[in-house]
Amino acid sequence: MTTEELKSRLKFKIQKAGKRDPSYGLRLGNIEFISNLDRKKLTHSKKEKDIFFWETDEEVISIRFPGKESISEKNPRPWDFRPKLFYKSKKKYEEDLSFGQIWEILEKVYEQTKDEINVRAVAALIYRMAFMLDVHKLDEFQTKESIITYKNNSPKFSEKKTINLPNFYSYSPDGSVIQYLQEKLGNFGGMSLSAFLHYNHLLALNEDCKYYYRNKIKAKKDKTKIAWINGTGRVNNLLTHISILSHYFGNTTIAQLVYSVIIQRGVCPCTAKEVKIVCDGFVEIEDDADEDDKGLFD
Repeated sequence: MTTEELKSRLKFKIQKAGKRDPSYGLRLGNIEFISNLDRKKLTHSKKEKDIFFWETDEEVISIRFPGKESISEKNPRPWDFRPKLFYKSKKKYEEDLSFGQIWEILEKVYEQTKDEINVRAVAALIYRMAFMLDVHKLDEFQTKESIITYKNNSPKFSEKKTINLPNFYSYSPDGSVIQYLQEKLGNFGGMSLSAFLHYNHLLALNEDCKYYYRNKIKAKKDKTKIAWINGTGRVNNLLTHISILSHYFGNTTIAQLVYSVIIQRGVCPCTAKEVKIVCDGFVEIEDDADEDDKGLFD
């Protein structure tokens, strides 16, 4: 694959994260999917469920729920889950990754390869993921589930059962692009690039679920009104990954990055101008003189 073909396959326009954006309905659809999962008789760390979302000969990614925030006394979020990555040959699960660990993985890939154009391509994939540009609708989601029971903190898994779930917007990036970048950049923290991306897609979905529940469901019960879409959930989460890459590329100082994370309480989503710098060559430039000076949530 040539660089020009890579750019052509990943080309995107700057998006907006509001109700008029095409991703709005897709995000709501997947939030509804998660909210409708059967949680009867399940309790975090006592009895949980795994549902499988993606699988190869070596790796399996599932979601495990209920998550720890489902039993929070102060701010319970019953839809909370966590993505899990299982290595078949090792017969072991990857540890749950924090956002900090994900940023370290991106840093190591860049430091070890110094392959700027292909790391920019990964940033483009992350941007496209933020706005769900690479999804397709499954009218019926046929998958497997397993029940996990815990005794002395040791999990015991039931036999996998095939189940059919209602429609879901599945993450489906360009396979030839993924294969090309895998060959050029290698693994991401021990996992394949495809697993890394699917893991982040589900992590971002959980962020959407948490904020939607807080700002819409809980707020309604508390008789308050809080905006949900704009700068919360998956978009903030994934655009922060691009801000981190912006720092690695030398476009943002560590002081600017830290300050931005502090004032925005743990995230620092990049602006449209920063996206165009980090994803240089992958952004369709539009004739909009004001775009560079605005954030994505204006």
